[in-house]
Amino acid sequence: MPDLTTNVRYIRGIGEQKARSLAKLGILTLRDLISYFPRAYEDRRRSRKIAELEDGESACVEAMVAEPPSSHRARGSSAELVKVRAGDEGGSLDITFFNQPYIKKCLKAGETYTFFGRAEGAGRRKTMVNPLVE
Repeated sequence: MPDLTTNVRYIRGIGEQKARSLAKLGILTLRDLISYFPRAYEDRRRSRKIAELEDGESACVEAMVAEPPSSHRARGSSAELVKVRAGDEGGSLDITFFNQPYIKKCLKAGETYTFFGRAEGAGRRKTMVNPLVE
C-alpha cells in the first residue's frame, strides 16, 4: 500500500508519460497529487434568475428561448453571428454566438435551456456572449 511520500510513477494506473506530465505541474508524490486543485472551479449546480445577475458575473441561467435564433455576417468580417433572446420571469437575456452556426438549428423557440457564461449589462436586460448551453 502506497504512503503519501510514494512517487506518483509507482501508483497503479500512472505510467512514465503521465508521471512526466504530472511532474511539469509540480506533482511528484501521492501527497502532491491528492492536494492538487484545479486553477478554476465553476459551480453550475445552482441557477440564477436573470434579474439577479451582476455585471461581469459568471453564472448559470435557466431561460426559455423567446424567438427563433437569427444569424447574419458581421459587417466587414467573415464571422457569422447567431443571436437569440431568452427570458425568465425576472428579465431577458440577449445571447450572441460567434462562428457557431449550428446553434441556430439546436435552439428552439419555446424550449428552456441552461446557459452558463459571463453576464454583462445592468437592469433587467442582460447579454451573454458564447455561453455554454445545456
